[in-house]
Amino acid sequence: MPRNPLQAVHAEMGAFLVERAGTPVPARFSDPAEEHAAVRRTACAADLTSAGKLLVRGPERGRFLDALLAADVASLAPGLGAPSLLLGADGRIVTELRVAALPGAILLLLPPLTRVRTANLLARHVAATDVTIEDITESHALVTVQGPGAPDLVARTLGCDVPGMPLHGAAEVVSPSHGRVVLVRAPRTGGPGLDVLAPAGAAEWLWRRLLASAAETGGCAFGIDALDSLRIEAGRPAFGAEFDETNGPRDLPEIHDGLSRTKGCFLGREAAFAGIAQGPPARRLTGLVFESRTPAVRGDRVMHAGRAVGVVTSAAYVAAHDAAIGLGMVDSDTCAPGTELAVSDGGRVYTTVLPFLRGL
Repeated sequence: MPRNPLQAVHAEMGAFLVERAGTPVPARFSDPAEEHAAVRRTACAADLTSAGKLLVRGPERGRFLDALLAADVASLAPGLGAPSLLLGADGRIVTELRVAALPGAILLLLPPLTRVRTANLLARHVAATDVTIEDITESHALVTVQGPGAPDLVARTLGCDVPGMPLHGAAEVVSPSHGRVVLVRAPRTGGPGLDVLAPAGAAEWLWRRLLASAAETGGCAFGIDALDSLRIEAGRPAFGAEFDETNGPRDLPEIHDGLSRTKGCFLGREAAFAGIAQGPPARRLTGLVFESRTPAVRGDRVMHAGRAVGVVTSAAYVAAHDAAIGLGMVDSDTCAPGTELAVSDGGRVYTTVLPFLRGL
């Protein structure tokens, strides 16, 4: 089981832990609805140490990754980053990921469940290139700080200025108390956010300092339950929920910002664009507002006039809306905003535009 250097601290705080790809991570520290509200109001910290973290080094790293990933990696100077997709030869999605160019290396941040498969696929393509791939998932902790006060909270905690970064951009900073850390601008909840990557040995000190600083402005720790409800509220699809390895880019236009239309060849390009050329997908990502305050379960069917027209992919109760909200993949001809549908247990649900929270 991959080790989480913060596990003992989370247990001390009374967190409810679950496993992500074999790594224990906090699902919640208190009421997820209160954690959700605190993120929107100020700035809070979550432990994402289970996320995959790969460092690609070598003089040919940009060219190597550009031939595999769907983003235009070759154009990323140090400090820049981009969302991306890794496709198979058949055009189906192996994983979503974030690419961040650093001086001397390119950092890849991945969902926990796709780390090993992705690392193995990249390793198979290294061949004679002057490239090395290092999996730093267990040697480094990843803490994300989300909310409107995120940059200020990180600066106060590290005791140094946080440089301005473009969306998905990255920077290495030297903290007087924590040493060298990597910051990635990561709006995981639809608003301001920063990922903080630090050596595992500094994780506990960083985590405790972050929470102490967050408490000064009403912030707190939050778990992956609140992270998921925040993502849903922002209308952001996630790998493993709204799409997976059975899908191609055609199925979800919302992830096309990770798919370059101007670069040359990359793994799966021909099959992916052949699919997109077939026209819009039969089902579209749709916002769902449930009549009941109890959210539907992922996988529940969405019905219209007695026939299945879609499936619930994510759902959560959000106190700010006083409603259970969710995301689903719904037939294009029945997903217009305001359409009344039903879930498989007979409860009513209404379609709506995304995101749920305007301004995100």
